[in-house]
Amino acid sequence: MNIIIGNNSVILRNMLSEILTEAGNDIICLTSDGEEIIRIAKTCDTDLVILGENLSHASEKDIILSLQKDTHIPIVVMGGSETLGEAVPDKIIPKPQMDKLSDKNYHNELIKELVSTAEKHEKTRKVHQKISKSKIEHIVIGSSTGGPNALKKVLDELPEDFSIPISIVQHMEEGHEEGLATWLNKSCKLKVRMARDKDTPLPGEIIMGEQGKHLSVRNKVFYYTDEDKVEFQKPAVDVLFTTAAKSYKENLLGVLLTGMGRDGAKGCVEILKHGGKTIVQDEATSTVFGMPKAAIELGAASVILPLDKIAEYLISVTQKEIK
Repeated sequence: MNIIIGNNSVILRNMLSEILTEAGNDIICLTSDGEEIIRIAKTCDTDLVILGENLSHASEKDIILSLQKDTHIPIVVMGGSETLGEAVPDKIIPKPQMDKLSDKNYHNELIKELVSTAEKHEKTRKVHQKISKSKIEHIVIGSSTGGPNALKKVLDELPEDFSIPISIVQHMEEGHEEGLATWLNKSCKLKVRMARDKDTPLPGEIIMGEQGKHLSVRNKVFYYTDEDKVEFQKPAVDVLFTTAAKSYKENLLGVLLTGMGRDGAKGCVEILKHGGKTIVQDEATSTVFGMPKAAIELGAASVILPLDKIAEYLISVTQKEIK
């Protein structure tokens, strides 16, 4: 691999260079200058960037955001995540103690971890290329009363190679959401898990928001926030839909399922306003037709479908652009 090492410690970056060179890699840049890392990464054939902390001229956060915007290079941070903010590298590994750098076992573990990170990134990149053909990068789903069974019906029918990440807000009693995620994961062919703060779900992953917190999106990264309830709900579908619309714009698909009240209707409006598409469950198959009806009344439904047709429509998204 062609590797860039950025670290403010001369000793550490030189020792890392020796370890990686001995393993057959080429070090194309060895520096403490963040601006130089960005310039070299964007102009040279680079397979991996390894960043330390406290770089000069450009921070680790600035480097990650710049490279993720303009390149497909995997990035590993050696150190903590406290200064990264919304920047999410491919991997964070602890800064090694100096005595570890002379340990051959550590050398082998480090090389294995770096190679695995690069290979995982490449696999994800290829799947994202498949996604880009469909124009849809993410799917958001909102549901309330009757939602667990409706979610199960939709998710169970998605194939194991379904490549678009999904995020879900379901209104329910606090403390029961993890059990719902586990229940869905057992029957669904895709991985269903609870959302984490600063989350970036992989293609084919399904994340579910915790109760008592809003799940929101900035720069395609998922965060928990603690604002007031919206439409009497926390988490609110409107928060997820509205923030995701600003992040993904025309590459977002929203799905509003059965539920009481109006949560999600304004979010559907925002998705359409930013160029995305929405699916709203029909009255006949909704346990409670409150949320879907509110969206339809606002003219915020691209399509209105019965529950048993929604998965089929989602699958079609991966095959062609929605008309």
